[in-house]
Amino acid sequence: METVHHYNTDFNFDKRITISAHSTMDLISLGTRTKYYLVIYGVGLYTYPKINKISDVYSSNYTKCLQLKFYRSLDYEQMYNALVEVIEKKVDLSKFNSELKQMYNILKNIRIIEYTDKVEIVWCSDKLELYCNNVFAGFIVNKDFAKVIFDCYLDENSITPDLLQNYTPNSP
Repeated sequence: METVHHYNTDFNFDKRITISAHSTMDLISLGTRTKYYLVIYGVGLYTYPKINKISDVYSSNYTKCLQLKFYRSLDYEQMYNALVEVIEKKVDLSKFNSELKQMYNILKNIRIIEYTDKVEIVWCSDKLELYCNNVFAGFIVNKDFAKVIFDCYLDENSITPDLLQNYTPNSP
């Protein structure tokens, strides 16, 4: 298995991954989430088929995956609260009450995310699927909610500059 070393986090990311029954996806870019100058996790953006420009990630023609590799352990409530904090800056939370409850329960099933665990967030059509270490944890059907979750990682935050800078569509 070929990997790419992400120097900001010291993690290796596979150049290609297969999550459950989805087609094999190609690594598009890498990013780093920091808070108070501390590395929280590294993130790999994968798609199938491989995208040609970063804006294609929002097209329904592609299956996309954000693979998060954590530098520090955290529990489900910490991850949920961090997502809610970012989501509420983007939309009225009441718009996604049902989906947020589902997300909480999915993350609760994961319980604790340990150092070097991988959380995969897959967006295919109108469904958002969550996996921990390639083990299915649950899904939410709502394309608008899926977009909001991906926006948490792909719009203005500490990950985006890395993801956009490292975008390499023609890499082998």
